[in-house]
Order: sequence, then C-alpha cells, then structure tokens
Amino acid sequence: MWRQFREFFWPILDDDGPRPRDIEPSVMETVAKTKAATIEPMLLEATRAYEEERLRRQTVEGKAAQMATFNTLIVTVAIGVASLFYSDGVQTTLLGFVGMAIMMIMLIYLVKSIWFSMKALERAAFHVVTVEDVLKTATADVNSFKKSMIQEYVRCTKLNYQTINSKVDNMVMSQEFFKRAIVTLTLEGLWIGGFYLGPTIYSFWSSLVCLLCPALQ
Repeated sequence: MWRQFREFFWPILDDDGPRPRDIEPSVMETVAKTKAATIEPMLLEATRAYEEERLRRQTVEGKAAQMATFNTLIVTVAIGVASLFYSDGVQTTLLGFVGMAIMMIMLIYLVKSIWFSMKALERAAFHVVTVEDVLKTATADVNSFKKSMIQEYVRCTKLNYQTINSKVDNMVMSQEFFKRAIVTLTLEGLWIGGFYLGPTIYSFWSSLVCLLCPALQ
C-alpha cells in the first residue's frame, strides 16, 4: 500500500540487482562447435542483434535529448508564468500560496525529468566491432572467420546490453516524472483560472440570476 502511494507521487526505479556483464563461456564454445551448415544463419542473427542494440541506443539518446530540451522550455515558461501571475500581493494570500506550492512541485518534477534525461545522455562505454577486430579474426578458413565474427558480435552485444538498459531505465524515469509534471501543470492551470476568473464568473452568474429573478434584487 505504501509502495503504491509513494510510486504515485515519487516513482523510484526498481533495482533488479546487478546485471551480469561477463559472457558465458558456453556461448563461445557453442559458436566454436557450430557446424558449417548453421554458420551463415547464426552470423546473420548475431549481426541483426548487434545492429538492433546499436539502433536502440541511438533511439534512446535521441528521445532523451528531445525530452531534456522540451522540459527545459517548459521550466522557462513556468517561471515566466509564475512571475506574471503571482505578484507580491498575491503571494501573501492563501490561494496564492497554494498556487505557488503547486508550481514548485511541478518544477521539481520537471527538474527530475531533465536530470534523468541528462543521465540517459551520459557518456558510457559502448563496444563496437572495428576494422581491427575484423583483421584480427581474418583467417584463410572462411568458416573459422565467420565463427570469429559471430563471437565478436555476441561479445559486443552482451557488453553493450547493460549500458543500453541503463539508458532505457533513465529514459523511463524521465517520462514518469514528466507525466506527473503534466498533471501538476493541469492543476496549476485550473487553479490560476479559478483564482483570476472565479470572481468574474461569480459576478456574471449573480447578474444573470438577478436579471432572471427580479424578486431576488
């Protein structure tokens, strides 16, 4: 119950424990013992998995950059709106204090969203198959060369798995805080609308009632 309540207001990334970075020896042994008939499809599959991880990293970093830029813009606009609507006289009232409190909560959510977006963009070790790796594994035997390339692709994919998942986790947390910032932004808009338009709406309906019911005047 407490976890759900806390998650609603302040999400925390669940820790599933350390992810293994080492390559299981059995994987490399399986590749080394692969028969010639299955080398080609295994090489295609290893290449596909390697490229998917590389594209996943680019996608996550692209979304994180967009999220950070968008959140920064919202923070700037929110601060401008706060300085415009909450003058010194308004801040001393209860309604103004509540509105400022909602604004501060929204800014905290946005700052946390920006923080996780920037963490997703942090530099991290990313392993790639280079020309040197290709030349190092080049042999006169075509099948041996393909097996060596499969091992290189598997090694890089495994080593990159934790790095990319960490970026994905940070991006998910950025989106979670951004969703809560949108909710508080909606509340802030309703609060400002009620604060400034409330007296006008009350005056309009009072005038309408008095107009339709002269006996009430």
